[in-house]
Amino acid sequence: MRTAKVSESEPASLAHSEAPLLDAAQRQLDALRAAMDARLAELESALADPAGAASLPKLILDLSRLATSEAQAAARRACLQITSDHEAALLESDARHSAALEGARRESTDLRRALEQAQKRLESVETERHAALEAAREQARLVESERSSRADVDRAVARLERQLEDAQKTLLETQDAAATIERDRGDAAERLGLVQRQLEDTQQRLAREEDANRELTTERLRNRDQLGELELRLEELQAARTTLERELGDERAQARAYAAELERQLTDARKQLASTQDALDAARQEFAAVTNSARQAAAERTESDDRVARLQQQLEEAGRELVELQQQVASGHARAAELAAHHAEAQREIDERNADISRLHADVDQLHTAQQSQADALAEASAALAREADARAQDAAALRERLVQIERLEQQQAETREQLDVVSRQEADLRRQLEALSQQQASTRQDLDSSELERASLRQQLDAMVRERDEARQALDERGTALSEQQRVVAALEEQLASERAVTTDLREALSAPRTADEAEQQALALLRASVADAERRIEALLAAQGALQAGHDALARELHSERDRLAAIAAERDQLSAAREALERSHLALQSEHDALRGVLEQERTALAAATSARSEEAEHEARRSQLAAAEAEAAGNAELERLRADAAAVRSDLASLTQRLAALEAARVQAEDLAIDLQERVDVVERERDAFSLALDTERMTTTDLRAALARAEQAEADARADARPREETRASSRGAAPSSAAGDVELAELTFDEDAEPEKAITLDDSGWENIRMFTRYGFTSPIEIKVNSARATLVDLSVGGCGVRTTLSLKPGDSVRVTLPGDAGPLLCPGAVVWVGDESTAGRERTRRAGIQFTNADEAALEAFIIMRADLKS
Repeated sequence: MRTAKVSESEPASLAHSEAPLLDAAQRQLDALRAAMDARLAELESALADPAGAASLPKLILDLSRLATSEAQAAARRACLQITSDHEAALLESDARHSAALEGARRESTDLRRALEQAQKRLESVETERHAALEAAREQARLVESERSSRADVDRAVARLERQLEDAQKTLLETQDAAATIERDRGDAAERLGLVQRQLEDTQQRLAREEDANRELTTERLRNRDQLGELELRLEELQAARTTLERELGDERAQARAYAAELERQLTDARKQLASTQDALDAARQEFAAVTNSARQAAAERTESDDRVARLQQQLEEAGRELVELQQQVASGHARAAELAAHHAEAQREIDERNADISRLHADVDQLHTAQQSQADALAEASAALAREADARAQDAAALRERLVQIERLEQQQAETREQLDVVSRQEADLRRQLEALSQQQASTRQDLDSSELERASLRQQLDAMVRERDEARQALDERGTALSEQQRVVAALEEQLASERAVTTDLREALSAPRTADEAEQQALALLRASVADAERRIEALLAAQGALQAGHDALARELHSERDRLAAIAAERDQLSAAREALERSHLALQSEHDALRGVLEQERTALAAATSARSEEAEHEARRSQLAAAEAEAAGNAELERLRADAAAVRSDLASLTQRLAALEAARVQAEDLAIDLQERVDVVERERDAFSLALDTERMTTTDLRAALARAEQAEADARADARPREETRASSRGAAPSSAAGDVELAELTFDEDAEPEKAITLDDSGWENIRMFTRYGFTSPIEIKVNSARATLVDLSVGGCGVRTTLSLKPGDSVRVTLPGDAGPLLCPGAVVWVGDESTAGRERTRRAGIQFTNADEAALEAFIIMRADLKS
């Protein structure tokens, strides 16, 4: 009975599509199974019919060949299914990696925008630095002007001290003159006490002026400290600028697009510098005018001092003449007429001198009145004449003191006006600083808004990265599930291959022609080549994915660095705001101290004016009223200035409160930015772990490709050996076929499986044990240096290793099936791996000790420890 010949052809290339191969393999498997069913039916018919006993050997032979072909077709079908599933998983993984790469590109675009915003913030910081520099220069100019005013105050204090010394000298002279006539100076003692009290008041005022001078010195030192702080802040800003310029050196190529904006800002800065220079010139002109006025005032004071000196000299001469008159009165009443004449003459001289004094100052009229009253008293009694003359002398001294006090009051009023002018200028400077702080606050709010937007975008990116990470984990889980399924399929295939080996061993003696096996081996070889090509393509895809992941990792690292730079900029801005707040507080304290000093000066002026008006004449009282009016106006102006300063202080407090809130907001933003940096670091770690996982997968694929190439080489070698062994059998079969009847060969036609090869036909490999053992279910790893191990306590060399077995080179006499104990060296301790010998090969050479190479399959080994051993010592075996 003839049977149909089953012939199916595969596509010309296995790499084009897996579906046609699967369909062809399935159709071939179905055809083989149908042929087997037909052969079984024929066998049953032959067994049932005794007449068909002659065809039983052929039926059994055909059935065995069909069983072998069906097993091989099933194995190929399973291998193609595994390869197709693996390719589908790789395509899905490539799609996910492409999506991850696209997300990384979008994230890189967002980071580039964040970098541009950081550059804009850097430009704003540069502008603020220029403004702070201008403010520091303005403060330095103010300090210089204040130093000049302090020098004027020091000179005025020196003049006051000299005047005090002169007054003390005059007082000593008066006391010496009063000692000679102590018995007749009852009234003079009271006036002397008044003069002493006035002197004490003057000393107290001098002490207060010294205190004010010390306060001014303290304020100057405080301003100097503030200037030092501003210089330190300027140095810090310059250092920060240097650091930022050094860090952004690589990014300057991208900053060229902002050259126009920088040029415009430079033009504005030049205009602002020109306006500042104009203000400086105006201040210099004002300072020159003040200097000229001070010089004129000094000249007038010098002239006044000369006139006062002349008056004092005249008063001293009058005093000496009065002493001579007192001596004449003591000589006796006989010379009363002569004394009266002398007194009249002295009175005329005193009147002339008093007239000169009244032309200098209105307060000298009181001396004229006192001298007139003394002249009337002298006409009544000569004894009272001496006392009245003494009283006139002391009144003249008191008038001199009052003149000095009036000059001091005028000088103090001038100094008060100057101080008020200084306070006004300081107030204007504070207002400018407050305006600058307001502008800085507005820019900082804009920076905070942009930071909020950046944080929102970064959070969105973080959510996208988290989703991508979850998807990657899900893909890895699915891939692990697919790999587990593949391992189970491979285990089933291994069992099926073991059963097929047993069937092949039983039928090998009955088969006379290995043609079908040769074709199957050629097909297996083609499959191995296709697997090698697929593995190489997967390696290339994994390399591309690794490059994309590396680029994403670099982008995330740059983003992390930019976030750290932004945090540093926020911290620097916070320090600047803290310094500005401290400067405002110091300015507020300085204004408060100046206000207290002005109030003390006003109180002193009121006290001095009250003391002066109580002892002056009507004209002096009129002058005192005018002085009181001026003092009231000055007090009103001082109160208005005080209210304005209080309002400014309230505004400063409100600004300080807003700055405190802004600092709190900046601190919160800094904390959020730090949290975001931590999240970014975690994302970078996740990407690095994924990159390492892909690198490990790439290494695994490389190792698998190496194993496939080695298996392909061994299969080709086995095919050559099989062809060499099969050639004599073919000749024997040809001769036997020639002797047999030609009709017997045509009774039964066997079912064959034929495949179209991609290129020239390759040599087939035999189905012997060594050929089947070359198909390994685990990845094998080689070693660059020899590793000494022990096999049954005997020394051996480790050739290769996997988690399922190893290859060794030893001098022991081993046989397949022997149970052995393999001991691997380890740092923590030896690793014991029990197993069984699978195959043994002889590698002995002449003249050397007999060496065998054996393959051992582990039966009970620690896979984790083996993987750790492989990671520490293994290398790809070429």
